Amino acid sequence: MSAYAPASKGPYKKSPVRKRKAAARRGFFLAGMALFVVFMAVLGFVFTKAHNAALRSAAFKAREIRVTGARFLSRRQVLDQAGIREGANVLAVNLSLARKRLLANPWIVDAQVKRHLPAGLEIGIRERAALAALDVGPGFLLDEDGRVFKRLEASDPPDLVRVKGLAFSDMDPAPESGPAAFAEAIRALKVFGREKRLFAPGTLKEIRVDRELGLELAISGDGKKTGAGAAKRIRIGYGSYGEKRKALERVARHMKSHGGFSKYSFLDLSAPERAVVRPVGRGIKKQ
Repeated sequence: MSAYAPASKGPYKKSPVRKRKAAARRGFFLAGMALFVVFMAVLGFVFTKAHNAALRSAAFKAREIRVTGARFLSRRQVLDQAGIREGANVLAVNLSLARKRLLANPWIVDAQVKRHLPAGLEIGIRERAALAALDVGPGFLLDEDGRVFKRLEASDPPDLVRVKGLAFSDMDPAPESGPAAFAEAIRALKVFGREKRLFAPGTLKEIRVDRELGLELAISGDGKKTGAGAAKRIRIGYGSYGEKRKALERVARHMKSHGGFSKYSFLDLSAPERAVVRPVGRGIKKQ
């Protein structure tokens, strides 16, 4: 004869008390979440109202917009490029977007836009320096590294040295490792392009490239300092530009004591150890 034993409660069967406690905990959690959502919504509403009020407030109207680093570009051009108007609300200015707009201008290498609360903005830029104008096609500007950075326009500086005698095939984004004629013209520009002891500003007009004979400087007859400015053409050939610059200084000193360069139309310094000059209306004379 066997006895019947009632089945015991399994581990997953909860008592009514436990069920009520679990339901209460879920209720508290949902209520807390609802309160949090309501709090965040109210906070967002208040923040939006405060932000909109600040954007309309005269307290944050820009009373000073400082622009630094502009040499070629005007203050007005810098502000227009950045998309910032005089008296703009400083909180409404998107600093990142303004910087991107500035960097889109080919004259600007780097830019920073800062906000100075409550009513100040600062724009700092670093401009490219134009080394010369390249007479190829519509014309282009070369920067200090000899790289093309923009097309030549009527508003660009009028007194830039012009590089002539090159073609589109000579243009290279890295001229120092590019075709010889272009690379040599850039090297000569770095030596003679900003020469102030021999050439007054605006005196050096052109660097002409001849693939066989080398480079030739075209000099105006006005504004000379040591006498070299009166020579219409100075052939420097290729290479050794530092030595040829020193040779030009020696020749200029010598010729200054013998009537100056006004009597000569051509000077050949292809070989720095000698100079070949051509008097106006006469043949070649060696020195």
